[in-house]
Amino acid sequence: MGQLKKSILNSLIYWGGNLLTSRNKISHFWSPQKMIKKTAHDVKVKAYKLNKESRIVGKPRVLPVKNAEDEEVFASVQIIPIGTAKSYCFLCFFAPVYERVKYISDDDMVDLVNTHLEKCEKTETFRQNSPLTTEIVSVVKSFLEEEVVLITKFLLDNYMLAEAWQVGKFLLLKQKRGNLQKLYEMVVKKFDDPKTVYANLVCLRIIFPLLSSQSEEVMQKVVEFTKEFYAELETSSKVSHSKGST
Repeated sequence: MGQLKKSILNSLIYWGGNLLTSRNKISHFWSPQKMIKKTAHDVKVKAYKLNKESRIVGKPRVLPVKNAEDEEVFASVQIIPIGTAKSYCFLCFFAPVYERVKYISDDDMVDLVNTHLEKCEKTETFRQNSPLTTEIVSVVKSFLEEEVVLITKFLLDNYMLAEAWQVGKFLLLKQKRGNLQKLYEMVVKKFDDPKTVYANLVCLRIIFPLLSSQSEEVMQKVVEFTKEFYAELETSSKVSHSKGST
């Protein structure tokens, strides 16, 4: 029990007092339904044995949570068991995954991205490398720094779960947030095929290479995900085109 108390104390020090008090409003409720059905979640909780190896308990992982405004955000979640083998409960800590350090204002960054995109032809898709496309990818990567960190960290922490990849696809294609949405709006105004341009810029040129560089196992998951991702993108594009023609 002494070692357990020491472990908890170390965790409190590591996460910092400000994360447990003033920043507690950032995230306060894990949303397991995004990753696993509640019934399956409850079964796993009941089956857990203290000191037994676990892929979740005791290990910080990036997971979807709800903040004080009931908005879904990503946070680093660490779950620690407290008690004895016969009687224990779980203590859960939340912390921000990433905090942007702004060297340039949001408006100036948007202008910078727009200026670079204006150099392209309307038919550009960012499938091929060129000095211009490489430069634009670099600028877009800086613009999307926070979103890229959150999504890649989430997928890497949970890459063995099929549900995690579905959540990733949903965030990238359907529920674009923050600068992802701003980028998509810029791309729509400039290019003939905005959905493909957006997908190639964000996923093919930035997120997928970052994930694939981690390990062979992750790279295989990325290959499978890429096929599903572009198949769904193609279906979505056909539906949009069909609606536009009627």
